Amino acid sequence: MITVRPSSERGRSSTGWLHSAHSFSIGDYFDLRHPGNGNLLALNDDTVAPGKGFGTHGHRDMEIVSDVLEGALAHQDNMHERAGQHAGGPVASEAPGDTPPTAPPADAPPAHGTAPMTPDNAFIHLPKLQGRLTPAHASDLRLTDEVLAEWDAQARCQGLPAHWRLPDQKVEQSRREVLSAITAQQQDLWVFAYGSLMWNPGFHFGEVRRACLPGFARRFALSTTIGRGTPDCPGLVLTLQRTDDADQVGCEGLAFRIPAPLVEDESRMLWRREMITGAYCPQLLPLPTPQGEVQALVLVLVANTAHTHYRGDLSLQATAATIATACGRIGSNRDYLEQLVQQCEMLGIEDSYVRELAALVAAACGRSR
Repeated sequence: MITVRPSSERGRSSTGWLHSAHSFSIGDYFDLRHPGNGNLLALNDDTVAPGKGFGTHGHRDMEIVSDVLEGALAHQDNMHERAGQHAGGPVASEAPGDTPPTAPPADAPPAHGTAPMTPDNAFIHLPKLQGRLTPAHASDLRLTDEVLAEWDAQARCQGLPAHWRLPDQKVEQSRREVLSAITAQQQDLWVFAYGSLMWNPGFHFGEVRRACLPGFARRFALSTTIGRGTPDCPGLVLTLQRTDDADQVGCEGLAFRIPAPLVEDESRMLWRREMITGAYCPQLLPLPTPQGEVQALVLVLVANTAHTHYRGDLSLQATAATIATACGRIGSNRDYLEQLVQQCEMLGIEDSYVRELAALVAAACGRSR
């Protein structure tokens, strides 16, 4: 079946210097109703400000065809080969191999003797995210041995039992079981971010995209007694829960790609953080993105709700009251929610649950949103 989409109905996006009309869902324009057509991922009408453009970035298994309608366009690869095209001239094609197939992590320091790495390598699909994420080396949630020892010391001071967190060997066993196929085949690892990973991933990555996980919704249903709360005043952090709400397309968030050479070390950091109490159930699930579907690591609350930290029974009002007052080692629970709201607003993600909860928390704190 052929679907006719008039030019006036194409999706729109703007990054300041780039104004685009999209036939298919890609980059800042995210619409599951209009995915790419087979191998054709994008068909854009772009208006680029004079003297502006994308920085050096990697391409993998793709060919980009540009037809200049007005003005001129220049392209330069990492070998300093430069090509130009003027309106009315031949169509320009960037074939596979023009640029490196992989790129270093977005937030990794440059290797000695090499040119500084351009952040556009990772943010090519979402330029507005550049500068809006905490770099891995600066993250307070990258649980190295030293940081984890500090958390253990604080747990003892707070009177938490010695087994307050899952033993290291069980965390590692979970990681190996879930990622066995990926590590055996030396594949990249995609990670779905729907909570604090959206602004503080805590791991090095090579690419980030918009993503939407169908059939799930984010909920503050997991109690925390150290990160955003204390044993006397526990806080709440996000989980994913299945939903049958026909009006909700799914949970919108971000998909991060960890390059294969980094998967072993970076996934270990991720597991230490997210599986610290064993309350999540890590799964590899199909995840739609504007650039195509990927198999992504998704952290879902255990479905039997048997974990002691599960608080899915709280009403929206009780959830708001908890978030308004709780505070822990890494900050207040309210700050966690506010950062989520800010990141969703910046990305154009509409989540009625988060919006209603933020309004209730603001009211409880004597502020208005």
